[in-house]
Amino acid sequence: MTALDSTVSDYRILEGTSTISPYFVLLDPTFYTRASTTLFETHEVSDEAIDTISRLKSYLKLEENWDSYGGLPPRKNAVDQAISFVISLDRKGYGIFFTAPGPSGEILIELKSGNKTVEVTFDNEKNVTSALFIGDRCIEEGNNLDERKILRWLI
Repeated sequence: MTALDSTVSDYRILEGTSTISPYFVLLDPTFYTRASTTLFETHEVSDEAIDTISRLKSYLKLEENWDSYGGLPPRKNAVDQAISFVISLDRKGYGIFFTAPGPSGEILIELKSGNKTVEVTFDNEKNVTSALFIGDRCIEEGNNLDERKILRWLI
C-alpha cells in the first residue's frame, strides 16, 4: 500500500533498491478500496519536472544572506506550493522555463511560450501572485492564481 506523505499530499518520493536517485510520482487523492486494502493511482512525473522539483527542494538548504544582500531562505510551505504547481503543470504537459529563489524568501517560477511569459511567485506567507508578459511589457498581474487562464493565455 502506498501511503500519503503527511506534509504534502500530492507528491512523494519512492525509493527502491534498484534506483540510484529518488523517483517522484504523483499520488491521486482519489483512492479505491478492495476489502481492507486501499490503493492510490500513481502518475509518473517527467524527468524535466523531477529536475525542477530537485532544484526547488535545494532552496530549502539556503541560509540567511544566501545572496550576500540579506536574502531570506524560502520556507517549506513556499517550496511545497511551488512543487505542487510544477506537478500540476507537468500532468497537463507544460514544462517550467525557469525557477529561482527571491530575496524575500519567495520562489519564482517562469513559464514561456514564444514572446509570452508568465511569472508565478510563491511567498513564505502562502501568497501566490502571477504576472503575464508579452515581451518586456506586463499586461496583467494579480494575487489570484488561475492556472487554466494562464495555460490558455500561453497557447
